[in-house]
Amino acid sequence: MRKNIQSVIKAGQGPLITISIASFFESIISPVPVDPALVGLLVKNPHWKSRLWISVSLASVLGAIVSYYVGCVLYEAVGKPIICFYNLSQGFELFAQWVHEYGFCAMLAKPFLPFPFKFAAMVFGVVEYNFWLFLLATIISRPIRFFVVTCLVLRFGMRYRAWLLRRLSWIRVGYMVAILGFFVLLAVRACF
Repeated sequence: MRKNIQSVIKAGQGPLITISIASFFESIISPVPVDPALVGLLVKNPHWKSRLWISVSLASVLGAIVSYYVGCVLYEAVGKPIICFYNLSQGFELFAQWVHEYGFCAMLAKPFLPFPFKFAAMVFGVVEYNFWLFLLATIISRPIRFFVVTCLVLRFGMRYRAWLLRRLSWIRVGYMVAILGFFVLLAVRACF
């Protein structure tokens, strides 16, 4: 097993796996968006554009399914504490109202709204919106969002490629510090 993991990493797939995992957890609990990591990988490896876009999108859709079921089945035990942790009760209720009014279109519009995606997916579960329509809207909206980011980076970010590559290690460190800081905050809040 260890040799298989090492061969995958040596083959250059480690960053793809890592960003996929980050995208999956961003769709469930992490407040740290996957975009900085996506931008860094696109700048460093522009030839990975399709692989990055597809892997981040698929992982995000899988995370959305988990968030939907947290809202549908585990809202009181898991979902509500997450909402309270982020202090988004009011926004959660407002988006739930929006889902009741607009349904499918609410998820299609989600990439362009400031409400975090993980909570939008959870709202659809809480209101017990049709899972298959939710999944279809997610499969449409999440890849569009990451496609737009990919296109913007490839169109405009490559002009600043040298500048970004010189600072890529700092971007990586900042991203990891943000993720670790979130988990430390989560642990501290759980203790008190």
